Parts: sequence; C-alpha cells; structure tokens
Amino acid sequence: MKKLKTKYYFPMLIAIILLYAVLYFLFIRPLFYSQEYQTKEWITDLTRHILLGVNDPSQFEKINRVYRFLSFWYCYSFMHTQKYTVWVLFNLQNKFTNIIMLNVYAYDIMDNIVIKEQVPLNMHDLKIVETNANVFMIQLGNEYRQVIDFTKNTSTLSIETNKIKYMLDIDIDDYTTNQCSFLPRYQLLGNIVNVEGNVTGTPGDWMSDNPFIGKIRGGSLNYDKIESGGNIWFDNFIGCNNYFLGPYTWFVVLNDDWLIYLLWFDVYDKRDNIGTVKPILIKDRKRDKVLFAGTPGIDCKKAGFPLNHLNYLMEPFTMTYQTNKKMGEEEYDDYRVMFDSKELKIEITSIPGRCRKVFDYDYYKNDVADDMQMEPWDKEYYKLISNLRYVEYLSLVNVTLHYHGEEQQFQARQVIDSMYPKNSLIPTEIRWMK
Repeated sequence: MKKLKTKYYFPMLIAIILLYAVLYFLFIRPLFYSQEYQTKEWITDLTRHILLGVNDPSQFEKINRVYRFLSFWYCYSFMHTQKYTVWVLFNLQNKFTNIIMLNVYAYDIMDNIVIKEQVPLNMHDLKIVETNANVFMIQLGNEYRQVIDFTKNTSTLSIETNKIKYMLDIDIDDYTTNQCSFLPRYQLLGNIVNVEGNVTGTPGDWMSDNPFIGKIRGGSLNYDKIESGGNIWFDNFIGCNNYFLGPYTWFVVLNDDWLIYLLWFDVYDKRDNIGTVKPILIKDRKRDKVLFAGTPGIDCKKAGFPLNHLNYLMEPFTMTYQTNKKMGEEEYDDYRVMFDSKELKIEITSIPGRCRKVFDYDYYKNDVADDMQMEPWDKEYYKLISNLRYVEYLSLVNVTLHYHGEEQQFQARQVIDSMYPKNSLIPTEIRWMK
C-alpha cells in the first residue's frame, strides 16, 4: 500500500503544481496586471456602452449585463493646478429618486479658501448621446456639459451654477481601468464566483468604473484663468439592480510623473482582512508605463495556507495603511500608506497640519425617499445606505519610492475620499431577500 501511495504521490504533486500555474497565469496574475490584457479600443468600446446605457439600457446587453433599474451612477473628476484643486461629483442620489446632485467644490490653495455649491437636478433631463463617431456628450441643462472624443483623445467640461463657472479643455493620455470583471477570461468564472461586483446578492447586481487621466490644456474658474499643464482624473461609475458603493477609503497622488491610486474597501478596522478588495492603479507617467492595474482580493502575505506561500512566491505584494484619525474629522493628517512589491515600493506619509477637509456629504439620503412606503427589504436597504456619508480631503504628503534601483523622494498633493458609516452600529452589508 505504501509503495502504491508513493508511486502516485509525485505525479499528483506535479499535477497540482501545473493546475496552480494555469490558474495563476489565467486568473490571479491579471488581478495585478490587467493593463496587459487591455487595449484602448477595448476600454473605449466598453465605456461607450456604459455611457449610452444610462439612457438606453439595451446597450448593457452588448456587454453581457442584466439591467432592471439604475441604482447608482456618477461622473467624478478632480484636477490640480498651481492655485487650485477642483472637484466635480455629479451623482444619482439613490434608486428611490430621480435627483442628480451636482456637487462642485474647489480649494484655493494660495488663499486657503474652499468654494462649493450643490445643485439638485433631475435625471429625467439627462442626455448622453454619441454626437459623432466616438464622440460622446453628457449634458444636463446648462449646469453640466461634458464632451469626450475617444478618437482625438480630448475632453471638455463645462459647469455653470449660481456660484461657480468652470470650464476645462483636456488632453487624455491614459484610459487604463482596474475593472477586471469585463475581461473575457473572467466571464468564464461568472457562474462559479462573483466577478461582476455584486454587493447585495440581488440577481444581476453589477457595476463598472471606467476612468481616464490627462493634462489640462486650459480653462477658467469663475473667470480666473486656469493655466495649461495641470493634471486631471475623471471616472464614470455605474451600478445596477440594487448595487451601492459601501465603505471604502481612496488615496490618490496624481502629478506630472506619477499616478498612484490605492483603494481599500470596507471600514478601517477590516481593511486588512483576507479577501478585502484593494483596487490599484499605478503608472509611471514619465516613462508612460502602467505598472499595476487591477483589483486584488487578497494580500499575498495574509491569504490562507498554502495559498499565501504560493501567491507570495509568485507575486510578492502587500498594501496597507495606518491612521490615528477617524474619517470625517476636520483634519485627516496622521496616516501612513505603504505599497510593497518586487518592482516598486511606496511609502506615503501625511504632514501634520497640511490636510483640508473640502467636502462632507450625506451621499444617499434625501427628502424624497419615504421609508414608510417601502417594502421591508427596501426599508433596510435605505436605512443602510442613508447611514453612509461621503468625505473628501486634500492632503500634502511626503512620498518615498524605490523603483528602478533608485530612491525618489518628493512632496505631493494627495486626494483622499471615503464612504464611511455615521453610526457604526448600523450594518454596512445587506443580502437580498426574495
């Protein structure tokens, strides 16, 4: 019997190693390096269907997604110039209302002033159309107008409210997304594991987040000229069939040389749990090279045995942050963010007293939703989401990178935003009940 066992032990070991190698190269590695499996044509075509689908849900059938109703949608951007950092958050408040809230807020760094305005608009009036081949317009009244030209790699953005008049001309230089679920290889897993971002268990609950970054060609803010050369981030996020964006924390450095995007889902105390999704997008802009793009659901050092040893051997990777402040405080200026891989090591440290809270907002809650008229599950769902608050900070940080055998040190602005629960006793998860 022992001889028989010994006889088959080695072939079984080889088979297990080969199976792991196949799974690693097909499914695990792309979670870190999804940029290798993307083309501009692929991501712009996906974005086309996502944009047009807001007005024409039949577009979602072309990307193999089930649509019953829109539960989450936004267009978001921030831009850095010498004098300003400006944000635009243009979001549907929740599935119970047609209100889109146009939130525009700007930090005048030189004068230490925050300018902000919130304008309620109606999603029934939203128009998203393809005006020419690969040219898309997002418009709601005179308040919000954006044009994206995927052929010329340009965009314009125009905001006009009572307090804020904001115009930008943009050159787009990168469309890379860390949204892996639309890659064809992950479609194969759809019947086995959740690859579509389903957060409630609702049939067809799904999401997509498609960004671009670029350089500012010019513009103005309240007739103050915006010089060319600044940097901008934009993304369009959609969620359907009860999807909602739960607690997360997002740290982003964007300057002439780097894009460093690190995100943790869940509340701070659970940030390093096994399985915590940690989207990453890191680009060496100086060399025009994306180093990481994906949504790893594991920290290779923390995954269960024996996967921790195998994954860490194949892809040494850790990502964590530590803070002594709570989200929502006036100054979030005591934290440290670390990213460690075989190719790149990053340490970002906050500078005390150099953080400004620019926006704090009940993202989902409004006066239109009437929980007394809701079905029991919807009532619990609304109680959960209305407990979530959105906050945005601008922080000055020290950055240290070890890359290409050299150490780089510099100071940079860092955008921090987070969805956090106001009452920690209210659950942050809900499962669909038939």
